[in-house]
Amino acid sequence: MGFTKRELIQFLDGLVELASEENKVKAVLAKEKFLSDFEKTYGFPQGAVLLRL
Repeated sequence: MGFTKRELIQFLDGLVELASEENKVKAVLAKEKFLSDFEKTYGFPQGAVLLRL
């Protein structure tokens, strides 16, 4: 199974929604940092599958 960029963002958004109200800001920041680090390391080729699970 793999994720496109859009699917990865939707998946991470779902995880953020599961965070408690007290931790939601931390979850959003962690999501943004993960995406930034991932893009810097691997890039986001158009239409490519990013992660294989």
